[in-house]
Amino acid sequence: MIQNEKLIINSSEIRAVEPTDDDDNSTGKQLEGYALMFNQPSKDLGGFIEEIDPQALQNTDLSQVLFLNDHNFNQPIAKV
Repeated sequence: MIQNEKLIINSSEIRAVEPTDDDDNSTGKQLEGYALMFNQPSKDLGGFIEEIDPQALQNTDLSQVLFLNDHNFNQPIAKV
């Protein structure tokens, strides 16, 4: 049984949750949360701080998003 766990990464929040009966084709563990937050300042990124505009992902296909460990395609954690 998965315990609800939280991992907070620089104003991002990811949780491991049990699938519900409402989830279609649920076969195992699930992650949910926010990979990025709009209108929130980032941590200091080496002399600058960025903020993501709510329109930044407009017209972006998010159907094949991968959740990677340290942006490494050899270490996928989850996918949409």
